Amino acid sequence: MIPFSKIHGIGNDFVCLDLVGNAISEDWARLAKRVCDRHFGIGADGLILVEPGNLAAFRMRMFNPDGSEAEMCGNGTRCVALLLTNAGYVSGGFELEVSGKTHRIEPAPNGEFRVEMGRARVVASEVDLKFESLRGWVVDVGNPHAVIFVDDVSAVPLETWGPLIENDLTLFENRTNVHFVTRQSDELTMRTWERGAGVTLACGSGACAVARAAAGEIRHGFLVHLPGGDLTVEMGEQEQMAMTGPAELVFNGTLAP
Repeated sequence: MIPFSKIHGIGNDFVCLDLVGNAISEDWARLAKRVCDRHFGIGADGLILVEPGNLAAFRMRMFNPDGSEAEMCGNGTRCVALLLTNAGYVSGGFELEVSGKTHRIEPAPNGEFRVEMGRARVVASEVDLKFESLRGWVVDVGNPHAVIFVDDVSAVPLETWGPLIENDLTLFENRTNVHFVTRQSDELTMRTWERGAGVTLACGSGACAVARAAAGEIRHGFLVHLPGGDLTVEMGEQEQMAMTGPAELVFNGTLAP
């Protein structure tokens, strides 16, 4: 039996495994497909492993529902912070290793967590997406993002356009996360098609990518509205991003073999 915690960050939900105190070896890609299935499994946007790290005391790995491993997961980092806090491994700020980089996570007011996400690098702007006259930004936040500004994000046929852009291998050799966004002054409203997961209620690294594209060359902070809730995103010097938002335990359980 494998103990797990179901945790979500503004509706972006994960099955989280504590491998710090439980040494377990599994076919993680296979397990991710199984547990993330919303009809025959627990149901989640991803499987998160919390392990002892090499560069920090703790390391996060995240597997998408299709079994692929993601380089980064912003909402997942906050879920890890909640798991580590609830388990008594941390009582304040700490460093978390993700894909060979470390990220500082600090408790914030109202039970939220602030995550230093690292650099959001603009790879390209005004990219021709080859259909519907769409043009977008390509932003790297440790994982790839396509950001498309539209007049009305609610009118976007996300389930049609999302997979077409995600799987355009002529532009994105490893596929990409896709975000449509409408800007109103210092607030951004976005909807997401996640690589390997489909439509999700939130994407933390995506919110950082969207904020970076909206900020241009000016250091700027935004309140980002996602279907599952809100995130606050700050941009510091040299495109360094920080994201603040909640994480909430849904339930604990054990996985049958």
